[in-house]
Amino acid sequence: MDERDTNKETPKEGFEALLKQNEIAEAQRVADKKIESIEERIKREAPDRAPSIVKSIRTFRGDIEEGVASGKTTLVGIATANAQAEDGVSFGKVLESVRSEKTRRLAIVVISIALVGAGILGIYLAYSAVSKPDIISSLPALLLPTEQTIAPNITTLSSEEFRTLLMRLRDETDQQVGTMLSVVPGNTVSNSDGGSSFEPLTSETFFTKALLNAPAGLVRSFAPQFLFGIHIFDGNQPFLMVKISSYESAFAGMLDWEESIIDSLGPILRKESDLSFGLGAFAIPKFEDAVIKNVDVRALKNSRGKTVILYAFPSRGTLVITTNAETFGEILTRLGSRSVVR
Repeated sequence: MDERDTNKETPKEGFEALLKQNEIAEAQRVADKKIESIEERIKREAPDRAPSIVKSIRTFRGDIEEGVASGKTTLVGIATANAQAEDGVSFGKVLESVRSEKTRRLAIVVISIALVGAGILGIYLAYSAVSKPDIISSLPALLLPTEQTIAPNITTLSSEEFRTLLMRLRDETDQQVGTMLSVVPGNTVSNSDGGSSFEPLTSETFFTKALLNAPAGLVRSFAPQFLFGIHIFDGNQPFLMVKISSYESAFAGMLDWEESIIDSLGPILRKESDLSFGLGAFAIPKFEDAVIKNVDVRALKNSRGKTVILYAFPSRGTLVITTNAETFGEILTRLGSRSVVR
């Protein structure tokens, strides 16, 4: 056989060789050409768009968590800086992005404390502004030394509102046990120079304003000085002291007032639950004689045997009305101490 015939390629072998050459050439072209990475191609072909808000929140959230965990920052500092940021993102949105329950609770506690503190400060400032009278004259000397004195302005109060005020003071005064509070109510009055001042009530105006309905002869025996107070002992125990100018008239007037004192003064001194006497509709509770610290008193007890009102004249110039023997004894002690000091 001819050697040329032996080395001659068949058509199929020639096609496969050509195909291989083409593949090699293509591979070479690919190798020579810079192929863009998938990431670069995406960046090149993707349309321009605004930065994702989700990514920003995630980054900020991570910063918050890392800062709080490392102690390099606080939620209050983050809130302050965030409020001042130019983008105007609110602290509420930042708080929503903090998914950690522990961090969220801490933020709520911090905000709550801040709000409560601001509220308390606001209430204090408002109370301070309205609780101080515009002009108040010096108060008269009290009939009894007490730990505290308040002077409510009752100019705009009706008689019923004034009685309610006295009852609220009886129920809501909160001080140290054993102390006494003096209440010196008064009105705003106009002065000749066009100004105004605070004028404490007299005993007569107090009895009239409080609707005490005392006998006229008793009220005429009063001097202007009086004191309504509260003794903090076994609850709050009110008492009333009045300077008198006529002992005989005052003594007779108190005996007359015994028939109606429980209806007029009783609700101011005692709660309604204490004023039960187990008597008929037309029966009158009876006062009885008693002695407390060598002083003769007249006492009224309810159906449970508890003294609800008692009165006495520790001196010919002083009338004391109160609710129990202990308060009366404390009044006597303070009167005695005052006498020694003088």
